[in-house]
Amino acid sequence: MPILTGRVRKYIPWNRDQNVGGYGFITDDSGTEYFFHAKYSNLTDEDFRVGLLVKFEIREGFDNKRGRLSQQASKVDRA
Repeated sequence: MPILTGRVRKYIPWNRDQNVGGYGFITDDSGTEYFFHAKYSNLTDEDFRVGLLVKFEIREGFDNKRGRLSQQASKVDRA
């Protein structure tokens, strides 16, 4: 799998009390946006911030909003 780089565009921290969040979006150098879930990263909630430069791989994941498979960021880490 090729390693891509991009910047965190948005991150919704995980709310342990409500068991929601822990996901966000990365925009790569070409402008393509990828959904990611923090459980597929090497970073903590405190590490994620808008504009953070990251490296990642692509995986196929189910897009609940669209009801189909889509490409998602995985193995997210600092670049």
